[in-house]
Amino acid sequence: MKGIGASPGIVIGKAVIYWKDQIDILREYVENPDSEVERFRVALELSVEEIQETYSRFIKRVGPREAVLFQAHRTMARDPDFVGQIERMILDEGINAEWAVKQVSDDLIQLFDHMEGDHMKVRSDGVRNISDRVIKLLLHVGGTDISNLREDAIIVARRFAPADMAQIDRERTIGLVSEEGSRASHSAIIARTLEIPAVVSAAHILDEVENGDTLILDGESGMVLVRPDDETIEKYKGLKERYETFKKSLETVRGERTRTLDGVDIILGANIGSPVDLDDVLRNDGESIGLYRTESLYLDSDHFPTEETQFLAYRAVVEPMAGRPVTIRTLDVGG
Repeated sequence: MKGIGASPGIVIGKAVIYWKDQIDILREYVENPDSEVERFRVALELSVEEIQETYSRFIKRVGPREAVLFQAHRTMARDPDFVGQIERMILDEGINAEWAVKQVSDDLIQLFDHMEGDHMKVRSDGVRNISDRVIKLLLHVGGTDISNLREDAIIVARRFAPADMAQIDRERTIGLVSEEGSRASHSAIIARTLEIPAVVSAAHILDEVENGDTLILDGESGMVLVRPDDETIEKYKGLKERYETFKKSLETVRGERTRTLDGVDIILGANIGSPVDLDDVLRNDGESIGLYRTESLYLDSDHFPTEETQFLAYRAVVEPMAGRPVTIRTLDVGG
């Protein structure tokens, strides 16, 4: 089965299906729309508190650069247009808060999913995360615990929200597979930071896999093999060993000059979309930032960023690069 490689590495292990509550939202008319708006506001405020708790926990686990992704979710939850649309739908149509949240969120997700650019996919993930949180709080439902696995496992899910990544058992989670998602999603970025091999957009994987099935996951090619035979397992064990040996060999050239076989010195750099990508650049001895795309400062907020906000975002990349070249793209929205 082919998906999209989101975090490199080859792993072989047993599948654990991560079933979240499948919630069917019904449209219902309410007697007191004003009270329903208040019920929505309470759930929204609780969701913001949850995000802040997750943010604080994640800072300790993976550092501030990755944890800042949750701040974008908090900004989305405070967006007056997003909140206003939901409240107007409740009041104008006299309907339940769950239905209004789902309708407004689904429309925004569809809009962002059809727009080009990784930042739009990130915004789509943010809306979905807020929607899921608020609806679960309104309905008082939860999800499956993946924080304490009994053995090493490859977790398979419809999708992974950033909050799910904060829960996973890091000691025993050896791989991640999801039916949905993109390489640019928050969860994929976190998987790379945690160095957990991952494949996203593996369509219908939940129809093919059962708990306990043996899986082979290749986070580079995006290949997921379900119930492989012994010969295939041995083949991938060899590939895994070669990959690990290759990774270790790269450590021996860290800090050396980048030079072609014919003796020409070149600069080996990387393109990034936010400061959260910088750890990978530094860890892999990047010599420059070829392009720092900063559109997220505009797209992840409901107002234009201040000069101070932009300065801090630029400094968060320039200072750790310690004099190495950084090319900043201030804004590119097409047109």
